Amino acid sequence: MHSQNSGSIHQNLPDDQDFPKIDITATKACSSKQKNLFIDNEAYAKEILKQTSYYSLIGGYKDIFKNPTTKKYKDGTRFEDLVELYYFDELLRQLFLEKLETLQECKDLEWELMENEKFHRIDGLGPADIESQVHDYVMDKIRDNGLDAEIIYVAVTGTRSRGIENKNSDIDVAVEYKGSIREDDFFDMLHEDGMTIAGIKLDINPITEGKTGTMENYLPAVEKHLEHKASDREKKKSKVHKRNVNCSYECGKCDGSLGRACKYCCSE
Repeated sequence: MHSQNSGSIHQNLPDDQDFPKIDITATKACSSKQKNLFIDNEAYAKEILKQTSYYSLIGGYKDIFKNPTTKKYKDGTRFEDLVELYYFDELLRQLFLEKLETLQECKDLEWELMENEKFHRIDGLGPADIESQVHDYVMDKIRDNGLDAEIIYVAVTGTRSRGIENKNSDIDVAVEYKGSIREDDFFDMLHEDGMTIAGIKLDINPITEGKTGTMENYLPAVEKHLEHKASDREKKKSKVHKRNVNCSYECGKCDGSLGRACKYCCSE
C-alpha cells in the first residue's frame, strides 16, 4: 500500500506532468448525495483521477464497496478507500510479477545445477561450454543470413543433460529466440552444416514464444519426458536382471552371474 491517508498520496503526485483534461463532474457524479460516496477534497480527487482515470479506479473497485441491494456505496465509504485499494492492488501486482521472475530464475538455476551434476563431459566440455559454442554458431547464422532474430536463451536438453544417453545419442540443444523467421525454416538452416562437437552430432531445436513456447514452458516438458525415459530404462534393467537370476542355463553358455542378459537363453 502506498500510504495510509490521502495527504501522503497527494504529496507523491507529479507536479509537472501534462495530464489529460478531465471534467470535474466525473468526481461529482459519485458524490455523497448521489452515490453515498464521501469526497472530502475534490481537488485531490480530480488529481487522482487524472493519474489513474475514472474507469480504472471507480469502475474497477466500486463493487467491493457497494451495497448490492441499493446499488449505492456502503455507509461511511470514502473516495480515499478506493484509492488505497487501487494502490494496494497495484503494489501486489508488481510484487507478484517480481516473484514470478525470481521463481523462473530459480527454475533456470535448478535446471543448470541438475545439468552439470548429471552431464557426462565431452572432450572436457561441460553444458555451459557447449551452450556457448551453439550460441556463437547460431549468431553467425543470424548475421550471415541477415535474419531478423534475437537469441533469448540456450540450454542443453535431451538425454545427455541427465546422463542417460546411449553411445549414439545426439547432443540436443534448445535455442529460444525472437524474430520473424519460422521455427522450421530456422531449424533447417541450423542443420545444413551438420555441426558436431567431438564427432557427436548437434541437434539444435529453435523455439519461439508464439510456436513451441518459451524456455519457461519448454524445459519442464523436457524434464517430464526425461523422467519417463529414465524410469523406463530402470524398469528394463530390472527386468533383465530378473531374467538373469532366473536363468534356466538351457543354453549351456552362461551361469546366471553375467549381470546382463546373454544373447542366448537370457536374451530379450
